[in-house]
Amino acid sequence: MLQRVADTIKRTLRKPDTACRYGGEELVVLLPETDVVAAEKLAQRLLEAIANTTVAYNQELFGAIASLGVGTLRHDEVVDAATLLERADQALCAAKNSGRNQLGVWRKYISDNAFDGLSVVPPVSPG
Repeated sequence: MLQRVADTIKRTLRKPDTACRYGGEELVVLLPETDVVAAEKLAQRLLEAIANTTVAYNQELFGAIASLGVGTLRHDEVVDAATLLERADQALCAAKNSGRNQLGVWRKYISDNAFDGLSVVPPVSPG
């Protein structure tokens, strides 16, 4: 199943994006020069593609689900890779804690409509 999901992710990504196994059943996708809106849209496409992924085993079909976390940084922000991964991990934990098959997004805006923290996007339906 992990291999099938990895193949689904590879087919869904754009050319400049990179996916790699991070540990256990966790994968990291790097989206260079992608703003939070585009990253969230791509993550939603990934959730939908994964939800439509099946594997046959012993004459049964098994479906896949995933929880995703998006870590972001502002264009004027400088952070190390560990900080960015920590943000994505916090978003992933929020998605899992909200019922799984969801998308957690870590955002940090500094503006009149300031937002700092996590939000969770509801689950997608396979189909």
